[in-house]
Amino acid sequence: MISNTNLNSNPSNCCIVLKNLPYEVSNNELRPLFELFGPVKTISVPRDTNTGKQRGYGFIKYFQPQHAILAINTLKIRGISIRYKPVIATMSNKF
Repeated sequence: MISNTNLNSNPSNCCIVLKNLPYEVSNNELRPLFELFGPVKTISVPRDTNTGKQRGYGFIKYFQPQHAILAINTLKIRGISIRYKPVIATMSNKF
């Protein structure tokens, strides 16, 4: 579990990385799921430059670190599946 004491209000601590995303998932599909934890600033699901297909991972950036913490902790406890595929969420400061 991640606690608020592990992070300060640094905006770089507001991002989570999602792994194991289905290749067909869209930003519009992810937004309502992750807005349950707080306002989402941006969503990025990178695509392969040659094929145009998504790469199976993505980034969710929140305005506040506590929303990212809530999302990560909830997903670790309850888990989340998108299109029957379990998604893994971790903190990131690279987005």
